[in-house]
Amino acid sequence: MKITLAFVFLFSFSSLYADNPVITLDAGTDTTIEVYSTFRLPVATAIDLEDGDISAAVIITGNWLLHITGDYPILFSITDDDGNKDSILWTLKVRDLDKPVVTLIGPSIIECLEVQNIPTYISSGATATDNYDYAITSKIKMSTNLDVTKIGRYYEKFWVTDSSGNTSNAVYRHIFVVYDCTPPVITLNGANNTIIWIGTPWNDPGATALDNRDGDLTNAIVTSGSVDTQVLGSYTIRYDVQDNQGHSAYITRWVFVREAPTPTITIRLNLLAHKVHTKYNPLSAISFVTDDVDGNLTEQLKVTHNVDTARVGSYDVTYSVTNSLGYSDTVRIVVQVVDVIDPIITSKNGGVVRIARNSIYEPTDYINLSDNYDHSDSLIKNLVIVFNDLDLTTNGIYSTEFQVTDSSGNISKIYKVITIVSETVSILETNSLSSLKIYPNPSFGNITVVNSGDTPIGQITLYNLLGQEVFHTKTQDAELALNLEHLPSGVYSLAVYRKNIRVVQTVILK
Repeated sequence: MKITLAFVFLFSFSSLYADNPVITLDAGTDTTIEVYSTFRLPVATAIDLEDGDISAAVIITGNWLLHITGDYPILFSITDDDGNKDSILWTLKVRDLDKPVVTLIGPSIIECLEVQNIPTYISSGATATDNYDYAITSKIKMSTNLDVTKIGRYYEKFWVTDSSGNTSNAVYRHIFVVYDCTPPVITLNGANNTIIWIGTPWNDPGATALDNRDGDLTNAIVTSGSVDTQVLGSYTIRYDVQDNQGHSAYITRWVFVREAPTPTITIRLNLLAHKVHTKYNPLSAISFVTDDVDGNLTEQLKVTHNVDTARVGSYDVTYSVTNSLGYSDTVRIVVQVVDVIDPIITSKNGGVVRIARNSIYEPTDYINLSDNYDHSDSLIKNLVIVFNDLDLTTNGIYSTEFQVTDSSGNISKIYKVITIVSETVSILETNSLSSLKIYPNPSFGNITVVNSGDTPIGQITLYNLLGQEVFHTKTQDAELALNLEHLPSGVYSLAVYRKNIRVVQTVILK
């Protein structure tokens, strides 16, 4: 008996340690999830009689894609220290279980669709989306009982089925086909906003109304509101109309009663410079004349002025204008007539003078002064010599430079006279003054000097018997009357200087 018991004990012990490990899962053999969703792997427990709890050694083998539907097998396996194995196959089932969604484009109810003899209605349709197939609008199916040629109540039905066989809920659009659903159209005659001036009349230009079924409804327009043109303010005029189907429409006009504005004269400059001796146009200072009542009033502009373009100075110019309501504007400006042109120095003989050495000579006799405004007599007072190296005692070539300023401050360019001093002058030039006449001679003090060749006389100097200068003058005339009554009676020498010529004649005063 003892031997038998020992044998049984040994057999049982050996069998115990020869058993495979056992894997169990805390979930079933499979699970189903929605595509794109997450899941939890089952928790595996592995028990071995010899090694105990070896759950940490469980190996999980398998691949799965959560965005693609299908069955994905996942193997849980365990091997104990003796090489004994166990495994369980668990299946992940990824499914598309959600229905697609259909959304109407436009309203779900069309309450008013006018009956049409020729069908022109086009459904706005619908769109469809799916969590797996994404945009599946092209797969939408539609059914309808719509007949736009007959008055009635109709529907449009839209639905779609995705690639997984899920069919959306049907979406309906209800359509009511009626005889008329368009209100009349009111159009104002004239502007929506009107401005009128206080105290002026206002006539309502009214409005027109057209209806697609009833035609011209202008005579059915009802006008409400009024305008008090004697009181400043804002007023509304409302125009209402209704067609035979009860559809109504209205439009509003605003009328603003405002204080009448004055016209506006806009000028370019308050002080206007104008060149002397040029034509003056008083409108040249005006930019524009505007008026909110009459528009452009430039042609109605009145101008008063005393501008004298021949005289340098300041002058007042007044502009005035009045609109049709009697409101006016007046603007005054000052016009300054100015001389801006420089005086001019020119030569009488080309700018080169030949003169005899030791003769009496005045370079100013050989230039002309001119100005667009000042007379030469006033210019001579402002003539200056800016350079002069003339030496009448020595033969040579010399320069005398002149500059003149007019009464407006304009300065001429510098003008140069070249003087050639030589030993003698030509006989021809001396003879040219041999025609000089003095009469009466003797005289009582009043004599006349005449150059019969119409050649300007030039300088005249009178000397007494002591050689002292007692009288001197200049002239550009060929004839000159002299009053010598202030001189005592006696014999005098009258010397005439012209260019490089000197002529001396005796004059006797009684």
